[in-house]
Amino acid sequence: MGKFRQLVSLVSLLMASGVTGAFAGGSSPGAKGIVWYSGVEVTENAWFSYSGGLLSASGDLALPGITFNAAIGGGKYDYKTLAVASGNVDVDYLTGHVLVGYTGIFDKLWLGLYGGVDFQRHDLDVFDPTNSVNGSETGAKLVVEVLTVGTTDFYFDVYGSYSTAFDTYFTRLQLGPIVQGVKFGPEAVLLGDEEWNGQRIGGFVKVPVNLAPGFESGTLSFSAGYQFSDDARQSADGAYGTIQIKFLR
Repeated sequence: MGKFRQLVSLVSLLMASGVTGAFAGGSSPGAKGIVWYSGVEVTENAWFSYSGGLLSASGDLALPGITFNAAIGGGKYDYKTLAVASGNVDVDYLTGHVLVGYTGIFDKLWLGLYGGVDFQRHDLDVFDPTNSVNGSETGAKLVVEVLTVGTTDFYFDVYGSYSTAFDTYFTRLQLGPIVQGVKFGPEAVLLGDEEWNGQRIGGFVKVPVNLAPGFESGTLSFSAGYQFSDDARQSADGAYGTIQIKFLR
């Protein structure tokens, strides 16, 4: 059951990190006040898709100021358990959040602090008395991020979030070189909720992309690796992978 909920925590992470690739990839002249992104994530026995964005109240994300942060996503996951007659539970998942924060670039560092409302819904096809992550829950969410922008040789990104909805948390570290605008290197993740704790070790690649007028400042991101879990009721170990496209306008 913990396998897919790792994807849940990543929604806010990937949304916030969308700014990173857009700035570091080199924006076109003029103020840029909107980030749009969309992606898909897959782990063993689960998939999740999402879309969202950032909006600067001033119209320029490079300047310190108020920023609005929103996302919505959904997918499916399943897990095995002896607590139900069939031995298997299928789950439909929906999530979304609306946050308000203060962000800006300070000496080639993007700093962001957000707070707001987080919603999660897990619809189990059969009742599982051992699973407290069941049904809908709305809670408060806090997100903090620090990352390099505008650098040409080294990339660093540290991110953390916590939601009172099912006590969901997520922390990630990415770092590595930049070669001809492409960022790549290792990533480490700690994540979980009130039912489980997980860890990920893998790597990432972020490539600048230009598709059409108005969509020049884009980033295509990939990450993959191996996931570990302490969930004693099932094995949540296995590969994970993500792909995301985002644009700064």
